[in-house]
Amino acid sequence: MAEQIAHTIFEVLNADRARPLLSGETTATTGDLAAMSTGYAAALREHGCGQGDRVVLCLQSNTDMLAGILGCWMIGVAPLPLDFRTPGSQRAAIAGVAGARLSVETRRPPDADGYRSAVPDEGWWRTAPGGIGVRA
Repeated sequence: MAEQIAHTIFEVLNADRARPLLSGETTATTGDLAAMSTGYAAALREHGCGQGDRVVLCLQSNTDMLAGILGCWMIGVAPLPLDFRTPGSQRAAIAGVAGARLSVETRRPPDADGYRSAVPDEGWWRTAPGGIGVRA
């Protein structure tokens, strides 16, 4: 079902790839969002995520969060969006209780140990697959 929703959303995004998306200080196009989502999906696959898995998303940018959710749906992963300000100990607890395979985070507090996370850098989605460095 999620893959069908993602497919429909991609049809809309690709109908006008130059349409601007505005979110806070971020300006992107629908084409950028499609590319970012595809990058998230490819990177998640590289890190062993697939159909039926759960992935925590702690992303500061609304555009990144939307791309992450769409990327998850593209490969049948259930996204678990969390506020990026959630303390590391709570992230670890939520990831553990949910059985998350990975946590993708804009930033990771130094004391947030005990769960597997990936921190994307600024350009990783443009050259998908790749670019996400996993911290275990």
